[in-house]
Amino acid sequence: MYLYERIAQKIARELPAIQAAVFPSVRELCRRYGVATQTMWKALDLLRQQGLVSMSQGRRSSIRIAGGDHAGSTGPAPRGSVERLTALVTDRISKGVYQIGEPLPKLQYFVVSERVSKPTVCDAFRALAERNMIHRRGKKWFAGPAQLPRTDAEDIIHDSDTGPVVLVVHDDYDSLVATRAESRMMFFLERFYEEIRRYGVRLRIAFSRKSGSGLFASGREAISREIRGLGDRYWGALIVNTPYERRNFSAIAQSLCRHKKPVIWFDHGDFAPHVDRKAVGGHGNFFRCFIDMESGVRKAIRTLVSLGHARIAMGDFSSYASHGWIPDRIDAARRIAGHMSVPPVITIIDHGQKLWHSEYPLIPDTMVHLNDAARPQVRWPDELVTLDDALLREEIESAKADLARAIRGGATAVLAQNDSFARKYYALLRMMRVRVPRAVSIIGFDNDWQSRMFPLSTVDFGISGLGYRAAHVLVGDIPVRVPRNGVMGSEPVVIDRGSLARRR
Repeated sequence: MYLYERIAQKIARELPAIQAAVFPSVRELCRRYGVATQTMWKALDLLRQQGLVSMSQGRRSSIRIAGGDHAGSTGPAPRGSVERLTALVTDRISKGVYQIGEPLPKLQYFVVSERVSKPTVCDAFRALAERNMIHRRGKKWFAGPAQLPRTDAEDIIHDSDTGPVVLVVHDDYDSLVATRAESRMMFFLERFYEEIRRYGVRLRIAFSRKSGSGLFASGREAISREIRGLGDRYWGALIVNTPYERRNFSAIAQSLCRHKKPVIWFDHGDFAPHVDRKAVGGHGNFFRCFIDMESGVRKAIRTLVSLGHARIAMGDFSSYASHGWIPDRIDAARRIAGHMSVPPVITIIDHGQKLWHSEYPLIPDTMVHLNDAARPQVRWPDELVTLDDALLREEIESAKADLARAIRGGATAVLAQNDSFARKYYALLRMMRVRVPRAVSIIGFDNDWQSRMFPLSTVDFGISGLGYRAAHVLVGDIPVRVPRNGVMGSEPVVIDRGSLARRR
């Protein structure tokens, strides 16, 4: 028997005689029983596992006789440290805090952060390993089960007769092509593909609409035949649609769900918030993944309000009249602001310039150093003409005037509709000699790769993390928390790169 176990037995025998509501300090206990601090913590932890003692996060530990406040009472004991730590690590793996294939923190981290003994951590890790939640390689523990052999192939279509298969269902060939041009789609799909490939999963393309091509299964009947032909190799389906395209969706979703494997739909713009399991016939294997735009806008506004910004400017763009997401985001900002205890004023800037509608956003330094002879020519995708310096200057001066009116009206922050617009606002403010963030704060959305080159704060919608969770729902290797209606939203987070400051 270890020393800490003997000390725990002694304390347990003396518990009925202890009248105080709180133990003496750990230092006093060490002096009384003649042991080191670490040994005493181990003894107290053992008593906690037995339900005799509960320890606060402070310096003192309160007595808890199992089941009540006095000796002899009965009732359920609190969960032991092993079970509690097991649940904690499981929850963090499910949420992607500890991601599959990545090393877990060292054992000592949990000893210190969770106030448990090293044997307790080892027992918890062994229990997790038995459930395939973690595995060991050498001296390190890793999240997730031991990996199956990886495939070195890219998107493999009908090139193997072995291994599991996931169908990626598009509307048609145009939808497949459009997917690669949508950055939010790619954030999700790249992470989704990366995760399922850990298990040697092959991808097969299918089209929900009938087509004349014999290369891909097209139409519900052809897709069902393909799934039946795969047999046990079929692991599930991912439905990917072009923006605003919802033709025949319910029918294809129900058809896929009847094969009793996970069916995941990535609704990348939350265009159909009403679609859940009930909308597809109540199938429990249907999952809708969506980008939680509302939550992202809420976090951006709360961040600005917490910094003291009472008037926030947002742009509205006539050149984007056909894009419904811009007025939707403005409406969301107004709605969220209106429900706050001290609602900020949302000031709308009406921008009519083509400057905002460039397919390849102007780099801020290019806009600032307009006289640079090496400046690349700017082309607008709609007209496909080259703007000369005079026209570009005219566009910029008009945009600066719009922004200046908002600042004179009291706006101290700009909530850009996306990171592309945030870069343009940043460039315009630099031209106006307005200091960012000292005079005006800026925050955008999407966390795209171009904005990472500039000190621009943004809201990352958590799309990659959503792809991670969706992949593991499909594979079924770890438990992933999903609401009963099957709807999984992304988890946005604010990233401050230096364009946010408290209002002066």
